[in-house]
Amino acid sequence: MEDCPVELWMKIAGYACTDGGHTGCALSLVSRTMYRVVQPVRYYTVSLVGKKRLFAFSAQCGALNLPPRVHHLLIAKVSIPCYPPDDTLQLQVNIAVRTVLAQTAPYLCSLHIVGWEIDSAADLPIFPRLRDITLPDAPYQCAPHTHTHFPSLRRLHLLSIASAQPQFWLDVMRFAPHLTHLRLSNLTRGERLCPFLRALLDTPPTLRDTDAPGAPAADETFAPGSEAAMIADTVAARLAALRRVYVQPGLYRCAGWYGSGPVDFGEMMSGLQDIASVSARDEGEKRLSLLPDQTYCVDEVRKGWQDMVEGGDGPWLAGHSGAGGSS
Repeated sequence: MEDCPVELWMKIAGYACTDGGHTGCALSLVSRTMYRVVQPVRYYTVSLVGKKRLFAFSAQCGALNLPPRVHHLLIAKVSIPCYPPDDTLQLQVNIAVRTVLAQTAPYLCSLHIVGWEIDSAADLPIFPRLRDITLPDAPYQCAPHTHTHFPSLRRLHLLSIASAQPQFWLDVMRFAPHLTHLRLSNLTRGERLCPFLRALLDTPPTLRDTDAPGAPAADETFAPGSEAAMIADTVAARLAALRRVYVQPGLYRCAGWYGSGPVDFGEMMSGLQDIASVSARDEGEKRLSLLPDQTYCVDEVRKGWQDMVEGGDGPWLAGHSGAGGSS
């Protein structure tokens, strides 16, 4: 082992340490030489699924002389199975997450969070290199300066959205105004979603046989001069770099579960299909990719994250919900 050039071992270790930290930890125990070789790339990828791993890594970050150089981070907070909820444990989890983010922020390129809500961007450090982020939902009521925490952010994946009303789009705009890719997964309710997507992607609705000549289908565009239309124009102008939008409908639930009945869901799907079809025919760069219905769970997030670590497109491959390949 000592006869092999250190530079070659470092190259090998770099390829090996892409499984969330397991291989890096194991290799560092092989020998003193390997320990020194692995240290620069040991934390290249870190996967923290469950509170035990989260607490352990949070404590380890505090014990290190220098912050770990984590490039790809996955944090999956397993739901706490107790009732009533343990507020003390919940507070400990939140503190641990914030500690990990504060220690890893300088080098992070991708961040996937499942099950932990970002209450305020003021609680977060600046992520100078972060280009890709997956969140449980859009941050709520973002301040106008929120985007300064994420100067390099280009791809935003939201695992669910509570509403597609104007406030949602204002939050997205303030959170990441330089987005090129946006993905909405597990979508089951999308009131006013299609009119906003048409404004963002500059995609007029297809005329239907029942429409009056020159008139769009009902509820597919905002009334000119309305507050919603002005917000949509503002958001579209600010998100001018947006090129690809991916929408993955969730497996439909009965009316009442999400406040969206079969008629509303069907209308949303019809609008999305029309936008996807029109954008595919357009010669411009902007596209809507409508993905197959699926519940995008923690396992899917892990697959997409692992694929990105290995050089794939993860959740950004058109036509697929999980990992693999190039778009």
